[in-house]
Amino acid sequence: MDDGINTKIYKVGEDILTQPAEVIKEEEFNTEALANIVNELNAISNKIGAVGFAAPQIGYSKRVMFIGMQFDNPRRPNVKQFPKMTFINPELVSVSGETSKDWEGCASFDTQLAYVERPITVQYRARHLDGSSFSGELNNFSARVFQHELDHLDGVLMNTKAIETKQFDKERDVIISLKP
Repeated sequence: MDDGINTKIYKVGEDILTQPAEVIKEEEFNTEALANIVNELNAISNKIGAVGFAAPQIGYSKRVMFIGMQFDNPRRPNVKQFPKMTFINPELVSVSGETSKDWEGCASFDTQLAYVERPITVQYRARHLDGSSFSGELNNFSARVFQHELDHLDGVLMNTKAIETKQFDKERDVIISLKP
């Protein structure tokens, strides 16, 4: 079935994923080109059920990302849903000293999971599609997803921060190997 959504997701090994993404310039705000990137990110993420996605993962070297989980995830029963938010030129303002370790997956890694330590609270600032600024704080899982996607914008992949990795068979829903 062709739903008109470009489903090319760039995978580990492709150069765009390891290069810092370009900052959105003033003249790019409120343009059809930027709106198209945002719409494509949202369409692909809705199609595959992602909780976060960054523009480099779909071939745009631009500092655009989203996070949000509007479904119950059986693998994370203690995680509450959180609203979908788009961030343009996001920045970390501060992070907590308290950290947690957890497993992360990524659409750019078909079967690999990474055990990553991250701050549990982040304060951020970013811009909307129209160029207006906003800021806020995220905690726990939403903070983890934000940091994971921000890493994509900085050309950093989860496996480079991993304490441990494991291979996952999606079809059988089982772990097939661990790698320290």
